[in-house]
Amino acid sequence: MKTKIKWKRLIWTLLVSMYFIVFFRNMFRDALGGNHLLAVVFSTAFTIWMAFEYYFGSPFFQSGIVEPPRLWKGLFALFFYPFLGYCAADYTWTHTTQLSALSPYLNMAGIVVFLVGGYLRLSTLNTAMHAPAGRLLRKGLFQTVRHPRYLATLVQVIAIPLVFSSWLGLLLALVIGIPLVWAEVRVEEAEMAAAWKVDFANYQQVVPALIPKLGRRRT
Repeated sequence: MKTKIKWKRLIWTLLVSMYFIVFFRNMFRDALGGNHLLAVVFSTAFTIWMAFEYYFGSPFFQSGIVEPPRLWKGLFALFFYPFLGYCAADYTWTHTTQLSALSPYLNMAGIVVFLVGGYLRLSTLNTAMHAPAGRLLRKGLFQTVRHPRYLATLVQVIAIPLVFSSWLGLLLALVIGIPLVWAEVRVEEAEMAAAWKVDFANYQQVVPALIPKLGRRRT
């Protein structure tokens, strides 16, 4: 299946991405001096991931099958961006909740975990883009869990405080971030059940919502 290139969107995406990559590189280099490399690697990876999501018109955190209510999207956005900003600011300037003893190993592990989450989101986005419209998606990672894009979002939310070695950020991810994503899963499950009825009920019986199970038979 060929995808038509959206030139205006592509050029805009590239220009904005280049700007933010340079901006974050300069900001972290000025603030952190010789310790800026990990923060620059993360900010670059984050910007590139967001560029793909934006160019292909992907909603930030829904599974790619149905669109959740705007209320829940807004609540998650209200959590995520201040959360990201706090973790980065604490690492760069305030240093009040740093797990300094684990640096730089925790930071590097966080980057790896974030990249795994980004890969999961983009691979499932590709699967969803090439799936027939209006049908229950059960290909690729959707054979392993019903909501692989939510799973990827959870991975990224947990990765961010690891990247910036913030114990408070990790606590916020566990106490607020994960429950918000799970609430989105429940809302979307209700809409999917209404849309696909028996097919979705059968899908629920054999494929877990978020946590893959080893040895589970694929559908």
